[in-house]
Parts: sequence; C-alpha cells; structure tokens
Amino acid sequence: MAVLAANESIGRRYIGSRIAAGIEVQADPIRVRRGVSASLIPWKRSQNMVMLRLDCDQPTNCHFDWDVYESMRTWWTLLAGLSRLPRG
Repeated sequence: MAVLAANESIGRRYIGSRIAAGIEVQADPIRVRRGVSASLIPWKRSQNMVMLRLDCDQPTNCHFDWDVYESMRTWWTLLAGLSRLPRG
C-alpha cells in the first residue's frame, strides 16, 4: 500500500486506522520518503509531500471494524466528505 500525505503524522494515522480496523495486516515496517513532488488537489502542486509505503498481508477476516476506522479518521479523500462534518 502507498499513501501520499501532507505530512508523515497524517499518513501514519491513516495506516494505523486501517490496521486497527482489520482492513490491512502489516507485513513489514513502514517506509517513508519525504520531499515528494505531488498534488493532493489538482490545482495545487507541493514539493514537500510524504510517501509512506507498507507491505501488507491479506487479511484473514473479511469483517472489518468500520466503527474503529471512522472513530480514528482525521482525513478525507474527497472534498464532498467535508460536507458531512458538523458545522461549528
């Protein structure tokens, strides 16, 4: 699995939530590459992104704990997901 993130902490939290929910089974340590040039949104390119790579084994259980995943979630993959947040 490869994760592109604005910083290492967010990427590690994302991977950790997938492992905690049983979606991924970590096979090896996480590898980190800093200073990656990439875009999280099409109109803005950054030179300081972080790429985290994780080798995973196949989960033995197909029943993932989505409640755990959602409770640990601090990121969104689509802007539309932000519209579901409670208004402050």
